[in-house]
Formats: sequence, C-alpha cells, structure tokens
Amino acid sequence: MLVSSQRILVTGGAGFVGRSIIWRLQQTHPDWDIFSYDKVLPDFDRKYNPSLDISKVTWLEGDITDLSAVESALAKSKATVVIHTAGLVPPLAYRYSRRIEPTVHHINVVGTQVMLQASRNSHFVQAFVWTGSVCAVIDDVRYQYPCINETWRTTSRNSTIYGESKAKAEVLVLRANDPLGTQADRRGKPFLTTALRPSVLFGPEDYQLIPSIQACIAKNEIPYIIGDGFNLWDVTDVRNVAHAHVLAVENLLSSSPTAAGEAILFGNGCPIPFRDFCCYIWSHWNAYPTWQIHIPVGVAAVIAGISGFFSSIFGLHTTFSKGSVYDAVAVRYVDGKKAELILGYKPIIDLEEALHESCLEYKKRLESKDVDSQATVKKVAKGEKTTA
Repeated sequence: MLVSSQRILVTGGAGFVGRSIIWRLQQTHPDWDIFSYDKVLPDFDRKYNPSLDISKVTWLEGDITDLSAVESALAKSKATVVIHTAGLVPPLAYRYSRRIEPTVHHINVVGTQVMLQASRNSHFVQAFVWTGSVCAVIDDVRYQYPCINETWRTTSRNSTIYGESKAKAEVLVLRANDPLGTQADRRGKPFLTTALRPSVLFGPEDYQLIPSIQACIAKNEIPYIIGDGFNLWDVTDVRNVAHAHVLAVENLLSSSPTAAGEAILFGNGCPIPFRDFCCYIWSHWNAYPTWQIHIPVGVAAVIAGISGFFSSIFGLHTTFSKGSVYDAVAVRYVDGKKAELILGYKPIIDLEEALHESCLEYKKRLESKDVDSQATVKKVAKGEKTTA
C-alpha cells in the first residue's frame, strides 16, 4: 500500500516531458506535493494542457549539473521521490554529428550523476525514477531492431551522441539501486532506482517530431519514399510516457517493488510503418502526394553524404544526412511485455487519437506563431537558459 502523502521532485518540470508527468501526477495523486526543478520557470501566461494546474506546483530554479544547487532543492522540497526527466535531446541538425557531444554528455550523463549523488545523500529520497530512452539500444544505425526487449545490448560508439549519453547514464542509474541502504551512508534506508526507456516521443506541445515531419510539406519532400516505406516504427505519446512514470513511482513505493534496478522498454503498443506515420501527419494539412517515387537506400545515402559535405564546407546545418536516411528506413519497435508485467503499463491514449490531437495542437501553435525555438541546443551550448 502506498503512503498517502508523498513529495515528488520532477527535474525538467517546465519542459515537454516534465509538464506531462506533473499533469499525470495531479490526475492520479492530487494529495501529493509536487516540486519542479528546472533551469527555467514555465511561462505562467501561456496556456498549457488545460487540466495541468501550474499554480499547485512549487517551482524551483536551478541546474541539474550543480551539486550544491540540487542538494538545496532537495532540502527545500524534502522530496521522497525524484523523477529525473531533465536532459538534452539534440535537434535533427545535430543528431547525427558530434558537434555538441560535450554539451550532451555534460547534461545527460554528468547531470544524472549529480542528481543521483544528491538524492542518495538526502535523508528523504526513497525512490529515483529516470527518464531514459529506447535510443540507448536502437541508435546504432547499422542494425535493425524488430520487437526488441530488455535483453538487447545498449549502444556502442557507433551510435549517436544522444543514444550513447542515455546508455552511459542508464548504467549509473541502475548501479545506484540500493535496496539495503548500504551506499552513501544510507543507514539501512533503501534507495530504489529504475530506468524507463520510452520509444520515440511525440504529443501535444511536441517541438521536434511532428514539426520536423510537417516541415517536409513546405520543402516538397512528401512524394519521395526512401526504401520500401514499410519499416515499422514505435512512437509514444508523451501522456503515455507520463503514465508509465507514475506507475514506476507507485511500484517503487509499494511493499514489494519489482521495478527496482530494472530497465524497462515501452511504446504506444501499436508499431506503424514510418511512411504511414508521416502521411497521417501530412493529411492534417491537406497535403497528399499526387505522385510517389521510391529512392533506393544506397542512392539516398550517397546524396545525403554529398549534401553533408557541402553543408560542412559552407558552415550550414542540414537535417538531411546519412544518419537521417538510415533512420527513415529503420525497423524499430519494442515488445513491451516487461512494462506490462512489472508496471501494469497499458497506453491511456491510443495512437490514432494521440496523433490527431498532436497535429491539431501543432496547427494552433503555427497559427498563433507560438512555436518552440529550434535553437535550443545553441542556447544550452552558450549557457543560456532553456527548458529541459
């Protein structure tokens, strides 16, 4: 049975995933005290998810890589649970290169290390739920990943900088699991950790996946199909991701936690051909390919290589690269059995409903010009404040 009163600290609470987790916590445990720890505060004048009450959250400002600041936030909040979701997902222009590798490593790996250290040293924190990613496994573009489970190995140096950072951070999280409370002078108080690996994220207020695919319309790219177009992908609505996090918290706080020390893959429970996924998004803008042409993967890779070469000469950032080509034809979906068995996870939003709502929300943002900046990484690299 869960203790009725819990104090939850969500890192990155002003960001895309963090806000959704707070929303789900408010839905399922309205009596819990919620704290957000982020480099920025939310825009209090902006209308987020209407059922998210930001006035009932205590907003703490600070950097996840600053140990003293994190310790101060934990002391102020007296958090019993930390949900560490803050991190950096490189925009597409940076995803397949190593230009910002130090920044990604510092935020995703060092930041996780700092959060773990401060949480272990806290007298209050009992559980630590970490937002990992399926990219810890699937980001090596040399391979296909059909119906993967947790027995698949995490990525190597042949992965992207994001996948590598998530794989390294996950090791830290799982090693920190301490059911007997023997580490960092816990004095017998358990410190339980789990790593959640959602598949590629989207949802209302998404600033990467839906916008990047919608942008293909203006670039007249929708008639072109790389490969056969039948490769299956997993995508997960952010509200389902939030749901899984709450289930993980409940599990770790239960009398018999089964998620402790585990990495858990999950998706939306409905793999979809990548081409179909794109076409469904385009249809919300009444964009339909009047003709189609298949481009062999090898030919597309050569074109992308040439494009990347000239982009590097002229100092341009391109989203069309060998990595993006291999991503577009990849088979990547999870079986999700462990999430269902251990957490009792089942999606609360099905794929069609999630896609429809996400596209409608993005249309409203475009119409109001309230779109998230694609310069997120540049801001972080310069030390400027940005949501996690």
